[in-house]
Amino acid sequence: MATHAGPSTAEPRATRPRPRPAGGGPRTEVRWAIVGPCFLGLTVDYIDRANLSVALPKMKSELGLGPSAEGVILAAFFASYALFQLPAGHLVDRLGARIAYAVSGLWWSLFTATTALAQSLGALLGFRFAPAPASPAATRRAPRR
Repeated sequence: MATHAGPSTAEPRATRPRPRPAGGGPRTEVRWAIVGPCFLGLTVDYIDRANLSVALPKMKSELGLGPSAEGVILAAFFASYALFQLPAGHLVDRLGARIAYAVSGLWWSLFTATTALAQSLGALLGFRFAPAPASPAATRRAPRR
């Protein structure tokens, strides 16, 4: 049978200091100022991934592309993610997440805008096969514990 040893000597939970993050600095609310823009940027990134499949029927008729060309365009677009995620992550580690995220936003905007200039299958493939370091940069910018 357990006996009661008297009043607890542990501090109440509310008065214990908060654990410090891995970096050793004080906790601030800056992390939410980082997470917000990263969330918005990734949301635009995912919308851009989806809008190609919505725009492709119109593009297919304008460029005279067949069903196999449609598959190649979509495959090239998603293959760029598969091929460039690791190199983009390495670039993020070398340049820093802030710079890589800004460059990826400009890079992605440039390639998305040039998609409207495509007059052939080759041009469309070239414009849509762009490496995108947005996901690794956003993940790197997320505060670590």
